[in-house]
Amino acid sequence: MDAVVMMYIWIAIICVAALIEAFTLQMVSIWFVAGGIVSLILYFCGVGYEIQIIVFIAVSIILLIALRKLCLKFLLKNTNEKTNVDALVGREARLLKDIDLGQLGEIKLGDVVWSATTKDESPLASGTLVKITQVQGNKLIVEAVEQNKDEQIKQQGQVLSVANETETVKEKEVKQAENKAQADKQSSTKTKSKKQQKQD
Repeated sequence: MDAVVMMYIWIAIICVAALIEAFTLQMVSIWFVAGGIVSLILYFCGVGYEIQIIVFIAVSIILLIALRKLCLKFLLKNTNEKTNVDALVGREARLLKDIDLGQLGEIKLGDVVWSATTKDESPLASGTLVKITQVQGNKLIVEAVEQNKDEQIKQQGQVLSVANETETVKEKEVKQAENKAQADKQSSTKTKSKKQQKQD
């Protein structure tokens, strides 16, 4: 077999195996990439193609058996840690330490104390009930729950105030219409009375 052909074969195996691993992420094809690289190095060292093939198969199988489970376990562990961190979003806790401009506060979730700050770095006093909205590395982004409730109450009060004002305006309009109708009625009665007096 032409030696140059073996070089292209190893390059093709490396590329195809890498693409398969990139799409599947099953930690299977990646070991054939390693085997292909080793065999390609042997090719440049002038080793015969029979030895290259034997080394490719041996290296790929040994790495597959020895490292696949370990790598999968590591990847699953990182995935679970990420999921647990994402689960913090939406939880509520009380500040243990003030949040101020340039100063991180602290909150405790379970047995872990986290650094915390607000999205716009607005100050919050310790003891404030806060809600976690985002996780940035080892820092939590929080917002004050109690302030939000106060704002909701304030907004509800404003809505009720507007509604009361609207009702008051309507009542005034109705009263004015009634007064006008009564005045028109009295005017009409006076006019009829004058006509009757003239006729008499």
